[in-house]
Amino acid sequence: ANSFAILYCNVYLDTLELNNDPQGMINILSPDYADVISDILSSYFIHSYIMQGSRNSVYTILLYDREELDKVEDLFSHVHTTLLQEYNIWIYGGLGCTTDTISSVWKSYRQSKEAVKRVSSPGYLCMYREILKCQDSFFYPNEVADQLYNFVKSGNFKQTKAIFNFIKDENFKKRKLNSRQVNWLLKSIEITLLKAVRDNDISYDDSSLAALSEDSTLENYEQIALELCEKNKQPENDNRLIVRIQAYIDENYGDPSLCLSRISDLFHISESYFSFLFKKTVGVNFSTYLEQVRMTQAKHLLETTNIKITDLYVAVGYNNLTSFRRAFKKKYGVAPNALRE
Repeated sequence: ANSFAILYCNVYLDTLELNNDPQGMINILSPDYADVISDILSSYFIHSYIMQGSRNSVYTILLYDREELDKVEDLFSHVHTTLLQEYNIWIYGGLGCTTDTISSVWKSYRQSKEAVKRVSSPGYLCMYREILKCQDSFFYPNEVADQLYNFVKSGNFKQTKAIFNFIKDENFKKRKLNSRQVNWLLKSIEITLLKAVRDNDISYDDSSLAALSEDSTLENYEQIALELCEKNKQPENDNRLIVRIQAYIDENYGDPSLCLSRISDLFHISESYFSFLFKKTVGVNFSTYLEQVRMTQAKHLLETTNIKITDLYVAVGYNNLTSFRRAFKKKYGVAPNALRE
């Protein structure tokens, strides 16, 4: 089975001491130096994919060869020594955790960028898994917060779920947070969601954030984020969805089990968002619309057929005659029999 990991590297000329902050001391290297670095990296990481960043001082290495993954510390040590002794160039690296699928390598990339920030003298390679061993705070860097905001704001349901899975993995599988740290994590996520609500002109009450309490969990925040995604989807797509739902109701109004939860399941949409979207698009809530359809059909059958009242209420989706009579009189001001007479 294949395994993948990202090794993120920063390089600069030996003109300054490390002073515990390699990120702040990177020099923009000339193309000649960049070629040297690429050649040396390639000579040690033979089976890896090496990408040079927009600046000559940043390199991203995709490790996928099992042997190189197992020997990454030794290989990087040789790279570091060669560059320093022969060219007076310093290189520092951050290694993300290994993942089994190429589609999840973005997690390792984020981890590697976080790890390289932790390199300090006299070291030159920081492994993210070592950070986790001594981690005493929750994981929610600005980069993750920004991505969550952008995915929610653009209505990207799939990527929002992926971000929350990543947050769960980092904070509850790889870390042991106390209740105070969990609360800080949730508050940080809430701030991100509030920003998405504000920037998309969604009212606070409609966002479900108002319903959160001290007992709310990460799953509650994820559900709210997914609901916001649905609200932020393209209106044209939402309108088409409501048209399909209305057509389904018009064809199946005689089914007494037809209800909001069933429609939500059939069309793969949350109940709260369906309720919000239906009223926003149609102008009335789902139950009112369904009753209107049933009453219209009942009146039509009374006027055009000889159907018995005892059969009529069943035909239009009611479970009992009393409920049907009450709804009919409320709609038309008279009982069903009186309308026929």
